[in-house]
Amino acid sequence: MRWTGGVLALAIAFALMTGCRPGGDDPKASYDPVPDDDLYAEIADLDGVTKVKIRFVEGFARTNNYGGEIVVAAPERALEVLDRAIAILWQGREGALADLIVLGPDNQLLKYTSDLGLRKPADYEERYGPQPGTGEPPEGSVGQPL
Repeated sequence: MRWTGGVLALAIAFALMTGCRPGGDDPKASYDPVPDDDLYAEIADLDGVTKVKIRFVEGFARTNNYGGEIVVAAPERALEVLDRAIAILWQGREGALADLIVLGPDNQLLKYTSDLGLRKPADYEERYGPQPGTGEPPEGSVGQPL
């Protein structure tokens, strides 16, 4: 029995590392996701953003996640920009979360995703509504943590 359990665990780990998922192909999103490049461009166009370096990450340890950094000119607007950027990304790939940092003009770390109280998938839906959302943070609480 012990040997069979070890083999099963190894097979599951191998399947996860190679991207195999039970049930065959990935299910199609229940909406038309905005293409990643369009999302990144929209974030780059936000007032005060000077640089955007974001990408979608798929892999063993970080599945279905947008990650990267945003540089802002005005440090006092870092949390607002972060909130708006995550709302924009929520229109992208279904179920994708965000792991972003916001840097100031001197590349100092200002804010990161968890500063908005976004720690688990349910937090994103609570804040931005069901996907694809509107691309806007909740009215009246932009940049305010959950």
